[in-house]
Amino acid sequence: MDLGNGLGHLTYSTLVHAGDTWSEMWDSLNRYVPQVKARVSPNKTFGVSLRLSASSVQTLTGNRDERSRLKEFLHQHDMYLYTVNAFPYGPFKNRIVKKDVYEPDWSTDARATYTMQVADILAEIAAPGVSPSIQSPPLGFKPNVTGPEYVNAFTRQVIRTVAHMIQLEKRTGRTVTLALEPEPACFLETTEEAVDYFKNHLYAAEAVRMIVTQTGYASTWAWSTTSATKRSSTRTSASRYARSPMPASRCSSSRRPPRCACRTSRRRPSRRCDRSRRPCT
Repeated sequence: MDLGNGLGHLTYSTLVHAGDTWSEMWDSLNRYVPQVKARVSPNKTFGVSLRLSASSVQTLTGNRDERSRLKEFLHQHDMYLYTVNAFPYGPFKNRIVKKDVYEPDWSTDARATYTMQVADILAEIAAPGVSPSIQSPPLGFKPNVTGPEYVNAFTRQVIRTVAHMIQLEKRTGRTVTLALEPEPACFLETTEEAVDYFKNHLYAAEAVRMIVTQTGYASTWAWSTTSATKRSSTRTSASRYARSPMPASRCSSSRRPPRCACRTSRRRPSRRCDRSRRPCT
């Protein structure tokens, strides 16, 4: 639920229940989440963090009726899908996972494709006015990262996924964000490591060129690589990257919010107010 005062949303995570397949997750949704809502948020709409394994994603991607059933379930119970836990790709419950939970890591096509499919589901299922997020591993298990080319593979796959999300927003008007979650013993473990990766890889000139190429946007942008690097210094979520590289006609956090077109002088307004111009959000 929205806590108000800029505090964000409090959601209930279905990751705590068995849900390695869609049938298991559907059962846990019906069995547990309405009970939690009745106790925690009986009179207000309730946020849900939904765990979707690769198996569940395949089911939902290939079955429109199941997606409609999920959307209707959330609506009937006054719930909204705020985030998807797409961290564990495969089986997670009732077994020892350890380093396997990060596989396939962000150097692989499998991780990128899975995440893009989750984004497509969120764009369709999430309630109007909600900009949902995807929780994802911190790129990979650190001992497996063997050199610069491995890191470059991370970047290529993340950029590929972000480009898909930009195009998804262009087609549907829905913004889905990607969040990489730093964890111990992973490539992104500390704040310094996360900032360094964003600064020197995701916001590097080569990454910008990849975004331009993959999204088809013109080379005139509302931001520069330098300003983006400065803005990224305290961010550890790829979601911000997804919204930063926009064409000049779109909102950019590096630019001041546009003013209303009304301009007054001692004589008369220079032109009428253009109410279609809104502050950036």
